Amino acid sequence: RLTFLGHSTVLLEVDDLRILMDPVLRAGLGPVRRQVRAILPDGRVMVAGGYGYPEDNYLNSTEIYDPMTGTFTLGATMLQRRYGGAAAPLPGGKALVAGGGGPGNPTGFRTAEVYDSATATFSPTGDLNQSHFLSAAASLPDGRVLIVGGLGQDRAEIYDPATGTFGLVTQPMSTVRVGPAASPLPDGRVLIAGGSLGGGGAALSSTEIFDPETETFSAGPTLPAQRFSAAAAPVSGGRTLLAGGGPVLGNPSATSVIFNTAPEPTASGRAFGDQTLDR
Repeated sequence: RLTFLGHSTVLLEVDDLRILMDPVLRAGLGPVRRQVRAILPDGRVMVAGGYGYPEDNYLNSTEIYDPMTGTFTLGATMLQRRYGGAAAPLPGGKALVAGGGGPGNPTGFRTAEVYDSATATFSPTGDLNQSHFLSAAASLPDGRVLIVGGLGQDRAEIYDPATGTFGLVTQPMSTVRVGPAASPLPDGRVLIAGGSLGGGGAALSSTEIFDPETETFSAGPTLPAQRFSAAAAPVSGGRTLLAGGGPVLGNPSATSVIFNTAPEPTASGRAFGDQTLDR
C-alpha cells in the first residue's frame, strides 16, 4: 500500500516493510529540510543534512526514521553541512552521502562521506570528480553506487566502496538533469527519470536507462507528465514506482507512475486519488 503524505512524501508498505520517501521532509525532531535519505539494513531510513527552517542554515544533523514505530530519533552528525546531495546504501550496513551544497559553496561541492550503522558514525571517503548539487543516487548489483545529474550536470559517476573512489562515466546522459529520480531495476540496470534543465525551467518527462555492465545510457519511455524531484523505489513484479514531484519546484503532483520492464519498458500514470493507492 502507498500513502501519499504531501509533496513528494510517500510511505511505501510492502508486506511487513514500510519505506519513507520524501525529498522535502519535516523530520520528527528537527527542522524542515531538503535532505538525502538512505534505507539502512534493518529497514530504518536515515535522513541527512538539508537546509533548516526557521533556523535558516545548512544542516549536518541526521535523523533515523523507524517504520515500525513511525517515529524519528536523532542520529549521528555528518562531517560536513550539506544540502541537495545524494545518498544510497552500501554493503556491510553502510551508506554513502555525496555532493550537494553548503556554506561557502551553495551550488555544489565534491566531498563525500560514509555512514556506518554499526558504529553510528560518519567517515570521509574520496571526492567526486565533479560537483553534483540536486543529484540522485542508486545502488548497483555489485555494491557500487551510481551518482547522476545535478545542477548543470549531464554526467554520472560511480563510487566503488572497495577503493573509496569515484570514477567518471565516459558517456554523458542525453541531457542535463537537475533533481532527477533514480532507482535500480530488477536486471541490474538503473532508471533515471525526469528532473529539469535548471534555472527555474519546466521539468522533464524523458527517462533514460543506465547499464552498469557497459556503462552506457539509452533512452527510456516518456513519462505521462513532467516530474522534478520525484521519489522512486522498486515495487513488486519487477516494477518501479515514481511518486510526487511536479512540473516545477513548489508545484507538487499527487500522482504516481509505474514503470514496467516487461515485456517492453512502459510508463503509465495513475493518480493517488483519496490519499492511498493499494497495490
